[in-house]
Amino acid sequence: MLTRRMIPFTCLTAFLFAGLTTNAAEAGKNETRLEGRLSGSIAEPLASGKAKFEKRAKRIRFSVQAEDLMFASSISVSVNGVTVGTAAVKLGFADLNLNGSSIPAMQAGDTVKVFDETGTLVLSGTLSGK
Repeated sequence: MLTRRMIPFTCLTAFLFAGLTTNAAEAGKNETRLEGRLSGSIAEPLASGKAKFEKRAKRIRFSVQAEDLMFASSISVSVNGVTVGTAAVKLGFADLNLNGSSIPAMQAGDTVKVFDETGTLVLSGTLSGK
């Protein structure tokens, strides 16, 4: 049974809880997390990799990791035909890590392609929701 002293406390608790759940739900709406497996092409059949995109209220990140690149010395990465960055290949591995507002918006279904220094396709894949 509620007493007169408990009613203000109960109302305040309910008010705060409602605000926290609303803020958490709104924060989730502003976040995007995508991932995609990258498969080797005819030029680099053993190569593999992954791409990740993360957008939060104050942070945007995009990364591509490639491995087992036997012939490439550098890579360039494009999303939907737009080049977003380049990275050196060392011992068959390459990592591209981008941060900031210069990264284009991405969504599920976007295509990630990785090319070697001659413009030959070495990896490709599609981003999907995480």
